[in-house]
Amino acid sequence: INLMLLITLTTVLLILVGKVIELAGYAKRFQANTVRNRRVLSYFYLGKRAL
Repeated sequence: INLMLLITLTTVLLILVGKVIELAGYAKRFQANTVRNRRVLSYFYLGKRAL
């Protein structure tokens, strides 16, 4: 049960970090040469890449 709680909290933290990165405007630095006018990467992926 403790491991599941840790995994859940880590996932939520990564999603929140990804959302902050998106709001700060840094998400475009993490994506390749693709569409720039809409979100391409998930918040989880952005948070994981940032940390």
